[in-house]
Amino acid sequence: MNSIKKYIKHLTPMIVFIFALSGCSDNSSSTTSSDEHFGYISLTVTGAIDAVHECDNSPGCVVSFGRSQFEIGNNTYYTWLIESGDYTSFLPFEISTTSINTAVSRPSPGTYDIGSEMAPSFSAGYSNIEGGLNDDHSYETTNQTGGTLTIESSTNERVTGSFEFTAVHIDEGNSQTVTISGRFEAVSEDILDNF
Repeated sequence: MNSIKKYIKHLTPMIVFIFALSGCSDNSSSTTSSDEHFGYISLTVTGAIDAVHECDNSPGCVVSFGRSQFEIGNNTYYTWLIESGDYTSFLPFEISTTSINTAVSRPSPGTYDIGSEMAPSFSAGYSNIEGGLNDDHSYETTNQTGGTLTIESSTNERVTGSFEFTAVHIDEGNSQTVTISGRFEAVSEDILDNF
C-alpha cells in the first residue's frame, strides 16, 4: 500500500505541472471569491523547516480536488485528493484518501483523521523546493504521525476547509518532522478542464 501511495505522490507533480504557468503571490491580504477558478491555499510549516506559503487564485498555483482510479493486477485503486503547488517554493501539497476495490467519493463536511488507519484514512504530503529541485525536502504522514482535516463545505464545484498535521521527512524519518497547518478552497478538476 505504501508503494502505491508513493507512486500516486510522484505522479501528482506531473498532473499539477500542466496547470503551472506562473508563480504564487506572497500577498497575505488575498481573499477568495466564488467567481475565481483556481482555488486558494495558505499553509504554515514549522519544525525542521519554517515556511509560509500562499496561493491565491492564479493559473500558476492551482488548488484542486478530484478522483482517479487505476488497476494493478486484480485490484482497482480509487483515490480522492486535494492538491496544490507552485513549483517555485513548494511542490504539490496533497491530502488524499485511497481505497482498494471500493470507490471513494468527495467527503461531506466534518472532521477526518490524517495518518490514521481508521477508514476513511487520509494521508498528506508536502515538498519544499526553495533551495531548488536538487534540494527537495519531502515530508509525508505515517500511521504514527498525522492530524486532522476539517471539511467546512463540499459541493461538486468547491471544497473548503482547514488542516493540521505532523509529517516526517521521507528520507530522514522521525529525526526531521514538520507541523503543517492551513486553510484551502479547492476547485473541481472538472472546472479546470474547461480552461
